[in-house]
Amino acid sequence: MPVPGRLKFLDPLTPLAQPKPDQPSDFTTQGGTERFTGKRISLDFQEAEISSVLRLIADVSGLNMVVGEAVKAKVTLKLLNVPWDQALDLILKLNNLGQIREGNILWIDTLANITKLRDDAARAKESTLKAEELVTRIIYLNFSDAAKTVDVAKSNLSTRGEIKVDSRTNSLVVRDIQDNLTRVEKIVRDLDQRTPQVQIEARIVQASKSFARGLGIQWGLGSINTTSTGGRKDAPITVNLGALATSTFGTQANDFLVNLPASASGVTIPSTTAGFLIGKFLGTTGTLDLRLSAGEALGQTKIVSAPKIITLDNKPAKLEQGSQVPFATTSLQGTQTTFVDATLTLNVTPHVIPHANTVRLEIKVTKNALGTITTTAGPTIDKKEATTEILLKDGETTVLGGIFEENRTDSIQGVPWFNRIPFLGWLFKNEGVSVNTTELLVFVTPAIIKE
Repeated sequence: MPVPGRLKFLDPLTPLAQPKPDQPSDFTTQGGTERFTGKRISLDFQEAEISSVLRLIADVSGLNMVVGEAVKAKVTLKLLNVPWDQALDLILKLNNLGQIREGNILWIDTLANITKLRDDAARAKESTLKAEELVTRIIYLNFSDAAKTVDVAKSNLSTRGEIKVDSRTNSLVVRDIQDNLTRVEKIVRDLDQRTPQVQIEARIVQASKSFARGLGIQWGLGSINTTSTGGRKDAPITVNLGALATSTFGTQANDFLVNLPASASGVTIPSTTAGFLIGKFLGTTGTLDLRLSAGEALGQTKIVSAPKIITLDNKPAKLEQGSQVPFATTSLQGTQTTFVDATLTLNVTPHVIPHANTVRLEIKVTKNALGTITTTAGPTIDKKEATTEILLKDGETTVLGGIFEENRTDSIQGVPWFNRIPFLGWLFKNEGVSVNTTELLVFVTPAIIKE
């Protein structure tokens, strides 16, 4: 049988006994973290006065303990290897008791008495506040907007307090008791800080590349004046190099059986190329004329813009370049002209993270350009847009790509059926290739301007 009033202290050098598998944990946990951290003790009481048990726990805790007169009960318990604060919490809960700790003094009483004490203290404080004289103070703001700060300041006033905004001087007129005025002024001063400025430097690169190539052939009977390259006038093979007499090389002519000169978008066929006059054909005057034509064109364009702008933290910055395209609209009021932007626009909103020396950027890039389709009202607008949000260190650079377009055209013209003959089909067709590539790259570098 347990002995009343027996209290056992554990030797810190003695290893703790491990609980059996069917026993609960040796102390309460909450959310995976230990809730009680007091010195471990073992208690074994039967029908013991609660005041005596509390005095023993006070000796272990090292705190000064005051027990109210209404605390009267007997307890029976057996606790092994538990923190003293957990044992105290359990005893108070089982007996509807509460505790108030002020410094190293612990007051224990019934929940009703503690609630009554707190209510009385609240009413006394409220009465003191009502009796205290009101004071008026003007708080001037340097960087913040007084109208936007008034809500934060108002939440820290008493029921008797009031606050007004003077927009002319950007100040707050606060009337309340002295303690509340001091608290409101501290909060307003802490919020009235210099807003960081961010310099946004951009490099906008618009690159375009065009390539075109054409291969063609013309051959048949032709009446071309020639000069024999052999020793006699009737040499079996005559070859002519240079511009031919009857027509410009690479253009359509009427004296060819297969008339497919080189043609491709963007290709200019040279005027001086090679033609071959092969022997005599069909009697003494007919000749076989063969012309090969080829041309190639390569163009590269790069436009670099380097805008720079400074903006406040959390304030959007906009960079725009381009033109406005007029559109004609007809209505009952007559013909009206409206303008649509065909521009390259960069919208950036920075947010400074001071402690990490980092800037969060909200970036939106829009490129509107004239389209190839034309309507009765005017040309269409081709729109390309990219939106992103990124974190960058102060001075780092990010690049936005992906606005890429490639337009490739392959064309073949030829004589039906004959142009499909292997190898010999090249005598009955021409080919053209045209490739146009456009790409937009945007480099953005934020820099925090130091004070």
